[in-house]
Amino acid sequence: MTSPEKQNLDRMLSAHLQKSLNSQRGKAKDAFQNLLRQQQQTAPKPYRKLWLWAGLPSALAASLAISITAFSLRNPGDSPTPIPSNNITAAASLTPVVDQETVTRSLDAGTGLLADDTPVKLIRQQTLQRTQWIDPSDRATYSVTQPIEKVGYVKIQPY
Repeated sequence: MTSPEKQNLDRMLSAHLQKSLNSQRGKAKDAFQNLLRQQQQTAPKPYRKLWLWAGLPSALAASLAISITAFSLRNPGDSPTPIPSNNITAAASLTPVVDQETVTRSLDAGTGLLADDTPVKLIRQQTLQRTQWIDPSDRATYSVTQPIEKVGYVKIQPY
């Protein structure tokens, strides 16, 4: 096709599409707004006394926490007694309480090539190791968190 024929075809197509689609302009917006209005009219009205049922458990929990705190402040006999400083052998004989937790996850890190152009899948293994212990001599809690990451390779068969 020559350039004037191409321009004439473009004008004819534009005129045809504009003529056939102009009648549809704005109908989707109007339909969407009508649907929203219908949903708002049929939606249930919020209950005015719902806050009472939502706030009642919270108030009960708060009052329970206050009463337990007040009881423990009045009866200090349950609190731990400090170890006297002149009894060093007794403090040394106590063993610390140790708690250790390890969480591991494996992630797909994509594909790669080794030095000899072997295709491999990269697997990243991330570990978070948390150790917590209580020193019996001063009743202090110590915690150490150690992140560990290892990268592994799995050979894949090329197509």
